Order: sequence, then C-alpha cells, then structure tokens
Amino acid sequence: MNPDKTYVIVETEKQGYNASYNVNDVATDEIKFVAGAVNNIGLVVKNSKDKESPKINLTGSKKVTGENLEESKTFNFELRKQDGNKQATTDPIIANGEAIVSEKNNPAPIVFTDPNNNNAEITTKDQWTALLGEGSYYIVETNSEGYKVVYTIRGNSDESQGNSFDVPAQYNEDITINFTAENTKEDIFEFEAEKKLTGNVPLPNGGKEFEFEIQALDTNKPVAYGSVSVSAKDIKTKIRFTDTTPARNTITDWTKILADGKEYQLVETTTGYHVRYLDAKSKPINNTFTVNYGESEKMYFLVHNELDVGDLPSTGGSGIVKFMQLALVILLIGGLIGGYYWYRNKQVK
Repeated sequence: MNPDKTYVIVETEKQGYNASYNVNDVATDEIKFVAGAVNNIGLVVKNSKDKESPKINLTGSKKVTGENLEESKTFNFELRKQDGNKQATTDPIIANGEAIVSEKNNPAPIVFTDPNNNNAEITTKDQWTALLGEGSYYIVETNSEGYKVVYTIRGNSDESQGNSFDVPAQYNEDITINFTAENTKEDIFEFEAEKKLTGNVPLPNGGKEFEFEIQALDTNKPVAYGSVSVSAKDIKTKIRFTDTTPARNTITDWTKILADGKEYQLVETTTGYHVRYLDAKSKPINNTFTVNYGESEKMYFLVHNELDVGDLPSTGGSGIVKFMQLALVILLIGGLIGGYYWYRNKQVK
C-alpha cells in the first residue's frame, strides 16, 4: 500500500443493511498509512437493518345479533374522508366494503375495494398507507334495512372511537385500525288506522259505530279488533285497536300482536257501503300489508265510506239485508193496493 494515499473501506454487499465504520476508535471510513512506522489499524464495521417506514392497516368485520338469519345477508359500506366540520354524504369515498353474513353472532370479514382503481381489492398495508393520508375518516353502512348499527373502531389504543378515526400527518409507528359493525334488528312496528265518512246521507243521532278486524292472511283469523264511533262526516277519527283476549286490552306494542315478515289484512266488518282503503295521501291501496320490524314509517290506513241517497250497498254487506227488507215491504204494499183496486173494479162490473 502506498503510505502517501488515503484509503476508504467499503462494504460491497449490504444485503439490506447499513454499514458504519470505526478506525482506531474514530468514526470514519478512511484509513491512512504512515511511512516508516508500524501501522496498527483497528477497524470495526457495524451493520444495522434499514428501518421500514411506518404503515397503516385497516380491517373490519360485520356481525348480526337479535335475529335468526334464514338466508345470507349482504351488507355494504363506504369509507369516506371528512371534508368539512361534519360528516356529509358529499364527502369523497376512499373505499367500498362488502360483508356477507350467514349466521347470527358469527362475525364476517369486510372485503374492501378501491373505487378509484377499478375496484381492486385492498389487502396490504402499502395499499392502505397510500390511500389514507392525513385527515379524518369514517365508516358508513349504506343498507342497514331496519337494523340498528353500532360501530366500534379501535386504533393503537383500546379506546373506542365510534365510526370515525384520524390519521396524523406524521407517525413513528404502524397504525392498526380495526372496526366492527354490529347490527341488531329493532323490534319496532307502528300501525295506525283512521275512519272517515262522506256522502249526503245524514248520520243517526249519537253517531255510528264501526267495527274492524286485523286478520292473518293465511288463516283469515282475527289477531286484533278495532272500533270507532263516528259522530261527524268529513273528518278523520282514529280507530282504537284491542287484542283478542276477553279483557280487550288496548294495543300499545304491535310487535306482540303482529309477527315480523307475516302478511295481514285490515277488514271493516260492520258495513258494506263503498269501503275504500287509502294511504296517508288519500290514495287507494290494498287492505293487505306485510310486517317488517324496524321500518322508519308507520303502517297507516284511512278507511273511507261514502254513502249517497240512491247508492246500493255492496254484495254481502249488512246494508243489503235492509235494502231487501225495504224492497219486500214496498212489494207487499203494492200488491195490497193492486188487489184492492182489482176487487173494487170487479164489484162495480
């Protein structure tokens, strides 16, 4: 070696490691030889593994409780980035999610896809790290269908954060986000019906009583009774419904009377005159309905009767009997009068 030159030590195969050098207790990679002297060179090479940049990972699961599933249900999700101070439907969608739940109380994994990358499935930390920059994010289930949804999101701490989480601008360790969406079908069903009379036939003194039944469509047997006293025309009067027990208790919880998923029909049992069943907007509808627990809107009927002078009652109603009785009386009176004049004319001749 030429003592007039300075040499540099270099590790030629790093294999993913960083090398640091120490020459005679000095942090350097340079070695210099002194001419005419004994050169004792102490060289130490230390290797350290390259430290990976911290990454983000997100996983999710879906669980259904409170209902025995007769068939698999598909639930859809959106991961959105919050733009303003509040969550809004206009916030950009970062990822879509889908879970297929086939058994109650058994969590199903949520599969995430990237809507901005041909719906490619998101499976790695590198993908999530590229998608989730600094900002606030939240999970939304888009088809809860009468289910109450409870979100549990946990980051690096055990503290639950509802349906949202934040990603900081800088982080020195991996961020792991796991969330669970748990759905419980709410046993809620509301039913209401009102009665309205129109027409030019006056009401009797004291008003008129009407009776109703809610019948199971498969058996036509009543599961509830209804009654109302109408004292004035052209106004809506609420129908009071009771159970079928001897006590006839007023119904306050319809889930104890009407089974989820079953079909029923509302029937007016005390009149046959032009009965029409209307919705809340007074549009004609069928008198049958299917019960779906958790519906946000109540099931509503307006039972409308219209009776004008000259109207004929519908077949099978109670009014047809009175009509036939009146017709028979008129025929008898006509027969008696006709017989009288026939007998009188015969006597004159």
